[in-house]
Amino acid sequence: MKSKFDSPLPPHDDAAEQGVIGSIILAPQDCLSECIEKKVTANMFYRCQHSMLYAALLAMFNAQTPIDLLTIKSHLGKQGVSDCGGPKYISTLPDKTPSAVNLEYYVEKLKEKFILRSAIQNCQKIIDKAMEYKGDVGKFMDESEKKILSIRNQVEASKGITDQVECIVSLQEKYAKALEVKEFAGLKTGFKEHDAIIGGLLGPKFVILTASQSTGKTSYMQNIFCNLAREGVCSGLISLDDTAEDVVHRNLCALSGVNGHRLMMGAPNLGDFDKITSACDEAMRLKDLILIDDASGITLQQCQAKMRRMAQLGAKIIGIDFMQLLVTHETGSERMATISQGIKNTGKELGIPVIGISTLTREEMKSEKAPRIDGLFGTGQWQFDANQIWLMWVKSDDRKKELRMAHLEVGKNKTGGNGSLWLDFFAPAFKFYDHCPITQEDVARETKKQTKDD
Repeated sequence: MKSKFDSPLPPHDDAAEQGVIGSIILAPQDCLSECIEKKVTANMFYRCQHSMLYAALLAMFNAQTPIDLLTIKSHLGKQGVSDCGGPKYISTLPDKTPSAVNLEYYVEKLKEKFILRSAIQNCQKIIDKAMEYKGDVGKFMDESEKKILSIRNQVEASKGITDQVECIVSLQEKYAKALEVKEFAGLKTGFKEHDAIIGGLLGPKFVILTASQSTGKTSYMQNIFCNLAREGVCSGLISLDDTAEDVVHRNLCALSGVNGHRLMMGAPNLGDFDKITSACDEAMRLKDLILIDDASGITLQQCQAKMRRMAQLGAKIIGIDFMQLLVTHETGSERMATISQGIKNTGKELGIPVIGISTLTREEMKSEKAPRIDGLFGTGQWQFDANQIWLMWVKSDDRKKELRMAHLEVGKNKTGGNGSLWLDFFAPAFKFYDHCPITQEDVARETKKQTKDD
C-alpha cells in the first residue's frame, strides 16, 4: 500500500555520517566514548557502508583494538566485510572531516535524520494498522503513542537512578572545604552581603535577575563575572542585546573605575587614561576567563548549544542578557515557559549556575516602588523554575545621580536564605561596590576636581 509518507529517498545527511566516521578515525578513544554516551547506534546511519563501518569501529573499541586505517582494513578483512566502500574510500573519510572537535554537531545531524526516517516508518505502520484496525481504539492510541515515543528513547541517553554515594561524597567534600576556609563553598559574587545571604553560587542554579529602570542590572552581572575572573574562575556571557564591544567597554570601566562617558567623549579626568590602559592590560590577561558571545536573534536551541560550548571552554557560570530575546516557535505564556525550562535544564545538564536577566512587566516598570516577584515578566513558569530571584531597585530620585543607592532583594532562594542589601552603584563607571566604600562627598570632590581640570 502506497501513501504520501512513502519517499523514494528517505531523509539522510551523507556529510554528517562521514563526519562521525571521520572523527572516530581521527580521535578513536574520545569520539567513540562520546558516541556511546550519546547512544549512537549503527542503525542510525542511512548508508549501509557507514552503518557497517561504525559497527566495526565499535567492535574494535570494545575489544580494545587500536584503531587506525591499517587496523580497520585488517579487522574488516578478518570479518569478511567487503561492502564498506573499500580501503580507498575509508581513507578519504578523515580528509573529509575538518575537525573531530565538531563531532557533537555531526552526531546531532545524524540523529535528526534518523528521527525523521523513524517517524516516517512508525507513522506508516500506524497508518497501515489504522486502515484495518477493529479493536479498542483507546488501546490503539496507546500503542501508537508508544511507537512515536520510542523514537525519542532510542536517541536520548537516560541518566537513570542516581547513585547517592557520589552525591554523599561530593557533599562531604563541600562541607569540609567550607569548614576549612570558614566560609561557603560556592562561587563568590564578590559582594559580601550578597554572598552572606545566598551562600555563594553552587551547582546548577537557575537565577533570574530583574530590575526597574536605570539600576545597572547588566553591569551588576558583569561585575560579578569580573570579580570571578580575578579569582581565576571562568564565566560566559551570551549577550543578545548589547554588542561585544559594549560589554568590554563596561568591563574596562568597571575594572578601572573610569567615567566611561567622559572617556568616549575624549574628555577623561586627569590620570584616567593611565587607569584605562592598566585596565586594558588586565582585561587582556582575563580575556580567556570572560567568554563573550554577542549573537542576536538566535533560537533557544542555538543558545543552549552556545552554553554547552562555553562550558566545554571552562565556563563555571553563564549569564544570558536578555532571556526574552530568545526565539522560539511558541507564543505568549508557552514561549516564556519553553525559554525558562530550556535554560534551566541546560544549566542542570552542565552542572553550573546560570543567571538570566529578565525585564519586568510594563505595569511594574512604571511603578515607583521596589519590584515584586509577581511583577516579573513571564511570571508563573519563570517564578516556579527559578532557584533564586534577585530583584534590583533604585529610587526614582537617585536614577539621574552618578552615585546611586541600589537595593537588591533575594526574593526567592530554594537552597538558602532570603534577604536584602544595599549596594553603591557608580553609574559612569558601570561599577557596583559594597555599601559605602565611596560616599556622596567623594563624588562631590570628584566633580569639583573634574570642573577644575576642565
